Amino acid sequence: MLWGVNHLAFFSISERILLLLLAVFLVVPFFRSLYTRVCENAFERCERSAAVRLLFSFSLGVAAALLCFYFRISTDMYGDTRTLLQFLADYRYTVLNLFDPRDTEPLTRIIHQLIAGWSGIDHKLTFQILSALSGGMMIFVLFFWVVSLDVSNTWKLFMFLAISTTGANQLFFGHVEDYTLAYLCLLFFLLTAWRLFDGKKVLGLMAVLLIVGVRLHVVFALILPSFLFAVCWVMRERFTWMRRCMQPTTVLKTLGATALVCAVAYVFYFHADHYQVGDKDEILKKIFLPVSNYHPAPHSYSLLSWKHISDVFEEMVMTVSPAVFIVFLPGLLLWRRIRWDDPRVLFYGIGSVTFTAFTFTVNPMLTMMRDWDLFSLAAAPLTFLVIAIAFQLFAGTEQIRHQRLMLGATISMGILSMAIILVNADTDRVSRRLEGIGTWAFHSYYAGSSYILNVAAKMTTSIDHQIERRGRKIRELEPYGSNRDLELGILYQKLGDAALSDKRFALAADNYSRAYANDSLNASALRSLGLIFLLTRQYDKANQLLEYYNANVNTPLVMDERGLLLAKQLKAIQLLEAGKPDSSIIQKALDDIYLQNR
Repeated sequence: MLWGVNHLAFFSISERILLLLLAVFLVVPFFRSLYTRVCENAFERCERSAAVRLLFSFSLGVAAALLCFYFRISTDMYGDTRTLLQFLADYRYTVLNLFDPRDTEPLTRIIHQLIAGWSGIDHKLTFQILSALSGGMMIFVLFFWVVSLDVSNTWKLFMFLAISTTGANQLFFGHVEDYTLAYLCLLFFLLTAWRLFDGKKVLGLMAVLLIVGVRLHVVFALILPSFLFAVCWVMRERFTWMRRCMQPTTVLKTLGATALVCAVAYVFYFHADHYQVGDKDEILKKIFLPVSNYHPAPHSYSLLSWKHISDVFEEMVMTVSPAVFIVFLPGLLLWRRIRWDDPRVLFYGIGSVTFTAFTFTVNPMLTMMRDWDLFSLAAAPLTFLVIAIAFQLFAGTEQIRHQRLMLGATISMGILSMAIILVNADTDRVSRRLEGIGTWAFHSYYAGSSYILNVAAKMTTSIDHQIERRGRKIRELEPYGSNRDLELGILYQKLGDAALSDKRFALAADNYSRAYANDSLNASALRSLGLIFLLTRQYDKANQLLEYYNANVNTPLVMDERGLLLAKQLKAIQLLEAGKPDSSIIQKALDDIYLQNR
């Protein structure tokens, strides 16, 4: 559904064949030896000179930033872009927000507001530029860090590819959300931790990154248990009792006790195990999924439902590196060869458990497909954990053949999984993907399917094609709709709007009527229906409907001046009709009303 070769469905047949052939060639031994030799030679040259290493890393970073910006996401559907931009326009962040524990991502928003104010660039473009620059910085630091490691060039290339092909790196392609800088900081934190277990004195730097990361986004705090393990590892010689804290059994017991405490908080503090009402307000207040379901079958989503478990797994598949699964499968067979007391395995394993557990329990209110960025932070420790395990499974020169096979498989699968970047960057491709997402999400976690489908259809340039596409999708979903279905009501409303913009008044009226039938609070559909009656000279119906509309919407307080204006325009047309002027004058007046109310 979400990952791998299914992205090829949005490419032409020739493009699919080329991508598949490229993936095959990258794993074939002959071609694999060609590019690995070139890359290993580049590593050797960079090792000889610090200046060459810095220049080469910087060049790679600049190229990556330019590519990230060029192939930036062509829709603001993912994440919570519109709400975020509106909030930043209305609220001014200051340094004091950094010390407010209720603020979940103050530093991220301060940085973007400062740069937008200093440069004069709008907030959306500021997010996109910083997102692409973060991608360039990640590649720059990653390559510089990999070259400095005391491992073979094959391992350096594998580590570089495993991290750079992580699906979560979509955050660097112009994504407008609060997670990008936190994800970048988390990568730096995990890279620094690798050097810590090499014996480098970098615990202080890790502490700084932890503090900065928590203020970039509060979810960063989930790495705190791993940091405490790192503290124990550094202090193990001074305090011998800390050695016991680092044993795998102790770590497992601690994680189990933590899970028990969290379960108690889940039930008795957050009261998240069930919904009392299940309305939108309650869903927004509770960030965790309930155990008992409030949706009737077949849309039965809850914390322990197989649908939710399947969705989380697929989301992880999309956001982690392909190397995770390439190493994980042989790891299951050769698990006895893994030293589970290895500090790197324990450190990254703890982080993987905490992030994965959180993303499993949290409610993806915007549906899984829009909230993939939340899941992205879990991908980082999982990728590093698998790298640490791979070092144990395939260590030594006698394993060079397996190392290179793993290397080729990583980049080969990476080509396919990262094809989503090209999909998201292209308007037509992402529009078709969003339509698939909206269909999949119909009646799932949250009332967002109609919003996704509407955005997908609006990206179609031809109004005829858009109307046909909207109608086809409604007919597809109608058999799965419920009585008085709000999602279908919105889709009827949007099809009515599209038809009205093309002056297909009969089609617009039919869909506005259906929208109102599904949602009696849909005042917009009622007003638009009154406009159509006016434009088609059904004055009695228009008058009756607008009187009803204004009596309910604009009494005793005026809530929508457009309803009152439309009623005045109706009276003016009726007076004009009474004078029996030339029909062209009436049509000109109706055309003016149409333009004023579009």
